Amino acid sequence: MFASMSVTDNLLLGAFPRFTRARPKGDIKADLDKAMELFPRLKERRDQLAGTLSAASSRCWPWPAP
Repeated sequence: MFASMSVTDNLLLGAFPRFTRARPKGDIKADLDKAMELFPRLKERRDQLAGTLSAASSRCWPWPAP
């Protein structure tokens, strides 16, 4: 998780290999929408800087922080 980036930007960065064709592209927007459905706290905070998430909200993150 990159603290100076928004929640959405962090999730899109996780999809970077799909943008570069290193992996099947699929429907990135649909996958992002699904992630937001699975983690409603992240959806509420999608424009918030990831570094400002509370400890409880950061535990909702779909992958471990570095």
